[in-house]
Amino acid sequence: MKSLARTRSSLIAALALAAFLSLEVPPARAATHGRWSALDASAPAPSPRREYAAVYDVVNQRYIVIAGAWGDNYGGYQLFNEIWTLSLGLTPAWNQLTIAGPTPGERHSPQWGYDPVRNRVLLFGGYGRHYPRDDYAYLNDVWQLSLDGTPAWTELFPSGTAPSGRLAGVAAYDILRQRFVGFGGTIGAPVDTWTLELSGDPAWTTVETNGVSPIGGYAMTSIFDPVRDRMLIFGGSTSDNYYGVTNDAWELSLIGDTPTWQKLDPLGPLPLARRSLTSIYDPLRDRMIIFGGFDGIPGSDAFLNDTWGLSLAGKPQWTELAPGGDMPVVRDAMAAAYDPIGDQMVVFGGWSGVTMLNDTQFLRWGAIGQSASMTGSSQAAIDAATLQWSVQNATGPRGAVYRRQVGTPWSSLATVQSQAGGVTYVDHAVTPGGRYGYLLGVPSQRGETFGGEVWVDIPTSPVGVPPGSLTSALDRVQPNPVTDRFVAFFTLPSAEPARLDLLDLAGRRLVSYDVSAFGAGEHHLEFAGANHLRPGMYFLRLEQAGRSRSARVVIQGGGGRPQ
Repeated sequence: MKSLARTRSSLIAALALAAFLSLEVPPARAATHGRWSALDASAPAPSPRREYAAVYDVVNQRYIVIAGAWGDNYGGYQLFNEIWTLSLGLTPAWNQLTIAGPTPGERHSPQWGYDPVRNRVLLFGGYGRHYPRDDYAYLNDVWQLSLDGTPAWTELFPSGTAPSGRLAGVAAYDILRQRFVGFGGTIGAPVDTWTLELSGDPAWTTVETNGVSPIGGYAMTSIFDPVRDRMLIFGGSTSDNYYGVTNDAWELSLIGDTPTWQKLDPLGPLPLARRSLTSIYDPLRDRMIIFGGFDGIPGSDAFLNDTWGLSLAGKPQWTELAPGGDMPVVRDAMAAAYDPIGDQMVVFGGWSGVTMLNDTQFLRWGAIGQSASMTGSSQAAIDAATLQWSVQNATGPRGAVYRRQVGTPWSSLATVQSQAGGVTYVDHAVTPGGRYGYLLGVPSQRGETFGGEVWVDIPTSPVGVPPGSLTSALDRVQPNPVTDRFVAFFTLPSAEPARLDLLDLAGRRLVSYDVSAFGAGEHHLEFAGANHLRPGMYFLRLEQAGRSRSARVVIQGGGGRPQ
């Protein structure tokens, strides 16, 4: 609740900043290609470093840099476990964040993610020290940095088998399911795909995937694409060797029970092959942006400062950007983040091949995106909470429902798909007398937006008509027409055997549920997977004790079952 309240309280300041930025309407070229600018070099900043973690803190509108390494061509070497924050208002400024209590040891090249609902940073592995003053090692520990209230580190000890210690693997934070998704990394170039579930008790899972996965390697870059529910990766090494890189782009689709790897075939020209680059997802233009890196070619050893965009709508296509302003010097091993309020990419430091850097660069497009808005309502029964949201300005149909109880944090509950500008979800995992809060998250031009908070009190006995006077009824189907899933609202007068069936026009039973256990009362049942049925007219039939009730259902899906 604190993070959401702080998000709402900071909205006024954000809108004031957006109004200020809008006074300078960007030319058409800048709106696509952007313009580079840099923080005053005389301003306080972190010491030079590379191979750090970096996130955008949506609650406090700031760029956060964690850990990293310094070195030179003469044997100098130092690791960090510091935290630095850069405010991103009208006058950006760096400040070091001091943490009391336990901290992770110094390290470089971890994998990381940011959970905006709980306002926390997750850190996995890297190379360095598990705890301060430990020996150097390839790490597979997990830490959580809570940013609400007094910031604090907490080490997590997930169940399951952890991935092997590694550095410079690729990871994305799956905001729809509140989990890390990761792949690869150096030391043996592992080719495992894994998840770290974070909605409840943390748990590792080695993921079985469909399709052919990328080759093992390190120093790729990745984004999470919330519109299409997938992780995208680009570039990286071809082995554990210093030389050898690729310019391949891959997707890991997270839709369905088994994630699927697929190599993309984007239109070109393509960026040069590289590793140790950085990237962001640009939600306003629905594209992946990459910047910099190292070409990994013996005799060339070129460090890069070019910027490319991969459009994601329709057939993916690479376009080299030509931003205005002063181009940053070449570099690799840095981490960027996207600031949706300023419509800009922020990046710090890195390695030029000669010098370790500590400059702060901004690639600003300067447009003003729209956040999605959600308005929620609910109905409660003894065995279910039915949530409905109207949704405006979402940039994609896929979303996430989060739930909490008083005194507990928000946890992902389900992925959903909007239909006709709305989302309906029925939660059967409720306890009579319980109180539950719900949030909906959807993609927008300002990134994933959470809102429509609704609280539901579950009754301890059936609501409405006394059980003795109930009659069998199939009250309504919602939504109707249907594209993916729908909810049937029905009433049972008793606990006698009862069935709810979906029939085609020929009377063939396509889906059937035994609803006897629901007992007497008003109920809800969700039917999923209607998109696998051919478009047309269907019938929903409720039967109990020789009585039958039916309702028409119009399906607009595009699957393959015959009518």
